Amino acid sequence: MAAAQALLLYGQATALMMGSQYIERHQRLVLLVPVWASLGLAFKDIAHIPPFMGLNVQLGMLIIITFLYCPILLASSAKTLNINQPRWDLPAAYRRFNNPRGLPAVSLGQPEAWLRRRLQFVVFGVVKVILIVASRAVVDHILTPHLATSTIHDFSPAKEWVVRRLLFGDVSARDIFIRTYVALSWIIETYSQLTLCHIALGFVFVVILQFDEPEEWPPLFRSPLEAFTLRRFWGVFWHRLITPSATAWARSIASRLPLLRSSPTLEKLFTAFFVFTTSGLAHVLVGWRLGDKALERDLFFFWANFVAIGIEIALSRLGKRINRNPAVKLLSRMFGYAWVVGFFVLTVPHVLFPKMHYAIRAQMFARMFERTK
Repeated sequence: MAAAQALLLYGQATALMMGSQYIERHQRLVLLVPVWASLGLAFKDIAHIPPFMGLNVQLGMLIIITFLYCPILLASSAKTLNINQPRWDLPAAYRRFNNPRGLPAVSLGQPEAWLRRRLQFVVFGVVKVILIVASRAVVDHILTPHLATSTIHDFSPAKEWVVRRLLFGDVSARDIFIRTYVALSWIIETYSQLTLCHIALGFVFVVILQFDEPEEWPPLFRSPLEAFTLRRFWGVFWHRLITPSATAWARSIASRLPLLRSSPTLEKLFTAFFVFTTSGLAHVLVGWRLGDKALERDLFFFWANFVAIGIEIALSRLGKRINRNPAVKLLSRMFGYAWVVGFFVLTVPHVLFPKMHYAIRAQMFARMFERTK
């Protein structure tokens, strides 16, 4: 019941945001309070959403993204829609609401290509689903025997930090394997879950409801080969669902602060810090509602990425002074991939190990309690 209530409240917020496009701009902001109230009440119940495919996490993040996007949509200078238009001009209202990524409008294809384009969209989506599911099954089959012997001690507080242990030679190959698996599985899980849900929703809105064109549903993620720096990992490869709204908020705040307004460099620095902080706080809030532990680690992780990217930018400016031939560029890219993976191997376990340690301990106590009955 609570899960259905959360979905209904989110649907109510959606209806209000779409309905705002039919009233004059100066009147739209009146709807901000009821929309935010609906989103807040929906967010309160996300723990009741089934965890299958991370749906509870995804709904929580979607609510936060909508919360950030709402005032941007309400304050938009877009023309007021006419309810007397055919179909109430509903597709236009829907497109305005369903574009937190700020994607540009696409030119529609030739009418005679309507069926072909949708068939291609379905085929590409089905192939991607098969590849994701098959690759996950193969990887799990290969790695499960190696992970079956893991114990709670593999995720204990003593295992979280690895740099000092590396210096003293206190890190085993097993430790490195588990850290690497945890670091990469976070990326793979997020990529798989969001991509599969994105494909499913694309089928609904493009093929079944036919509200959208295939070109209006580009992939959330680009090729992982683009992620040879942390800056490119977050700015090119990774999804940008929260970035446009957080950036708009940051620029709005910066425009009201004389120090930032007078310095483009400081404004860019503040904007980047605000985006990473907003992303971290979003994960903290969702984790809080779902009962996660060590929530401050999520925020520290995004701050660590902000600092590391700053170092990358400084080093890249020094590197531009060096005349690099193709071989050096290839070598630097290989080093870049190793740097990105290494950074996540160092930092991600610091975020996830406490959560995993708590979850395993809770399962152990639950089993002990069952045996005593």
